[in-house]
Amino acid sequence: MWFIGDIHGCFHWYLTKGIKAADCSLQLGDFGWGFDIEKNKRGKILKESLLSKDLSSIKTMPQHKFLCGNHDDRKFAASHPNYVGDFGYVKNADLFYISGAFSIDFKLRTEGIDWWSWEQLDPSQLDEMITMFADTKPRIVASHCAPLSAQVTMFPHSAKNLWINRTQVVMEDALNLWQPERWYFGHCHMTKHCQSGKTRFQCVGIEQRVELPGVNW
Repeated sequence: MWFIGDIHGCFHWYLTKGIKAADCSLQLGDFGWGFDIEKNKRGKILKESLLSKDLSSIKTMPQHKFLCGNHDDRKFAASHPNYVGDFGYVKNADLFYISGAFSIDFKLRTEGIDWWSWEQLDPSQLDEMITMFADTKPRIVASHCAPLSAQVTMFPHSAKNLWINRTQVVMEDALNLWQPERWYFGHCHMTKHCQSGKTRFQCVGIEQRVELPGVNW
């Protein structure tokens, strides 16, 4: 399985390079679903706007799935068959996945155009998620963002602008309950890894991909 970092609407790269020669893949969010071709408050037309709200632009490919980040309209993307889901567990891959994240720049964005209030899972979903996580004790975790401690360890500069948010707090709680062997995430835009306790954390950068052999849907 290939884990693919943020693509922010660069669907051409995703189709021609991201999933090329990959038997299966999971794109880790900030895919770019739901953006209209309109200017946001900063007066820019975002790269995410490419193909805008055309779900049919990405064909149904059961072996190539994506989860949602904070730069996706999660409710819109949920209608695409390649969407893996808000959270869940894939038993044969021993993989747990978590969608959603918090936008630190939400005040600079325009709701309904390049930001959505449901970018994070709601508290009841996060409660269900952590219960499932504790029950399944997965070997592999894939999410858009990382637990707070992992992010600060890998990217110390982020501590200066760290916003405490429910997604990363609950992920931290989950990590305290069970340390998976591997945890893949995007969001921080750089390819980098670290070992923390029993868990190897791997951040996958923008338009980058990292392979984990022997894992399939």
